Amino acid sequence: MIKNAVDVIFGGFSFYIVGYGLSFGDMLPDNGFIGLGLPFSVGNDNHFDQGYNYTYFIFQLAFSTTTTTIVSGAMIERTRLEAYIIFSVVNTIQSSFPVRWVWAQNGFLRKLGVIDVAGGGVVHVVGGITGLVATLILRPRHRRYKMKRAPPMGSPTNVVLGMFMLWWGWLGFNCGSTQGVTGLKWALAAR
Repeated sequence: MIKNAVDVIFGGFSFYIVGYGLSFGDMLPDNGFIGLGLPFSVGNDNHFDQGYNYTYFIFQLAFSTTTTTIVSGAMIERTRLEAYIIFSVVNTIQSSFPVRWVWAQNGFLRKLGVIDVAGGGVVHVVGGITGLVATLILRPRHRRYKMKRAPPMGSPTNVVLGMFMLWWGWLGFNCGSTQGVTGLKWALAAR
């Protein structure tokens, strides 16, 4: 739980400072590979009203920090908290590049017809690849496979409760990923 809080706090600040500008900045027109925006910039006043900019920023911040929380499970019991904080900042910034490619209006993959609903591609592929790389670098947990007996199991009640909490949260989040339920968007949100 501490690592998830670290992801939201430190990853969130790095996304606010530079990540959003790298993902959606428009100071380099027609650049489908990398965006450029001023530090601490949120949105583009030319396209949306300011209220929408902040809503969209918070929505993208949730995706950005979720990319790093996926990796936290792969790194569990293998890193010190200080090292994980640095990782959270760096991973949030590096995940801004694929976000640009798929979700920005002029992203090169978007122009090729790539469609990503609810972060299935960007968030989970980037998080999965980063988790694999972290696992390969960090190797198995210290003394994990030298024990004579299996470690005690965690609380099955907490596991089931956590699963239901995630499930309930993702129902709303995935509906939000369609950016509405009006018109025919309800059918997409229902899927």
